[in-house]
Amino acid sequence: LLPNLYRQLENYPHHLIKLQRIIRQLGKTKIEKTEEDRDKFHEPTKTNIPLIDRWLEELHLSKLEAILRPQERELAQDKGFADEEEVKRYVFMLAPALNPETRTKVANDEIRDPSLAEELKGRMVKIAGGTFTMGDKEEGEVETTVSDFEIDKYPVTQSLYYKVIGKNPSHFKGDDKPVEHVSWFDAVKFCNNLSEKMGYKFAYATKGGKVERINDANGFRLLTEAEWEYACRAGSKGERHGDLDSIAWYDKNSGGETHGVGQKDPNKWGLYDILGNVWEWCQDWYGDYPSGHVKDPPGPSSGSFRVIRGGSWGRSASFCRSAIRGGISPDGCDGDIGFRLSRSVSIDT
Repeated sequence: LLPNLYRQLENYPHHLIKLQRIIRQLGKTKIEKTEEDRDKFHEPTKTNIPLIDRWLEELHLSKLEAILRPQERELAQDKGFADEEEVKRYVFMLAPALNPETRTKVANDEIRDPSLAEELKGRMVKIAGGTFTMGDKEEGEVETTVSDFEIDKYPVTQSLYYKVIGKNPSHFKGDDKPVEHVSWFDAVKFCNNLSEKMGYKFAYATKGGKVERINDANGFRLLTEAEWEYACRAGSKGERHGDLDSIAWYDKNSGGETHGVGQKDPNKWGLYDILGNVWEWCQDWYGDYPSGHVKDPPGPSSGSFRVIRGGSWGRSASFCRSAIRGGISPDGCDGDIGFRLSRSVSIDT
């Protein structure tokens, strides 16, 4: 029953919206903590969606509430869920239906992975939005404004990737080295998996084999191409933000392999390895820049290649520039392509 329900709500999110409305309506009724009062609340509820109606009949709203209350965690184990991970998935999915106080408890106490939260705490940097000239004379130039966002100081490391995905596809092994040999789809999957572990809303949805970004989500995601260049430049206007040997691993100093992140100098905004070491997947399809002044450009609506930025350990200095851009099939991967995390921070978390 429960796995089927999960798939139903995942594939038909409008059913979840209907269920949320019902929970909000029923939640207006005060529920006392005694089992007697809980039983009184087990009144039939109908959504006219058979699978959801069956779930409401068998589990009832009070059981959901028991799951969501940290002090009653033991009760959740007796509510028909297979294991704690299944509880977490349903809490994550249904948390938006709760009142703000309970939603905060869920995010802080029920879902978040403490070890990952601690690791990410020192890595994510808030970048204040602003306007800059994107591109150069070679690629074309466009005045671009980006909103506030968060960005990881480092490319995703092999250690972090393994903690979230459970495997390490990299050719050049090393916990502190950037993960590589990951496709664009692998990067998107990582973002959603990490979001789930941290209690954030998924930034990506898959429909009919196509990946769509959910713009109002607060989960982890890839940087847009505009965000990437804005962060890379960190206020600079030249080819790069410093002397290349001091800030990047490229073909002249890498020895033919990746290196542990954070060994070179950061840019003015505290970002390491944003040039060199590994190319970084971006959100956008590869295509021509838009014309005129643009704000938070999402890139082309479709294409054959996804943007990669920053150059790598195997590329010459000419590729390790703020404005350089490449494109590769989203299912492609290589030993010099990784990615960096971002989050939208203007959204209420």
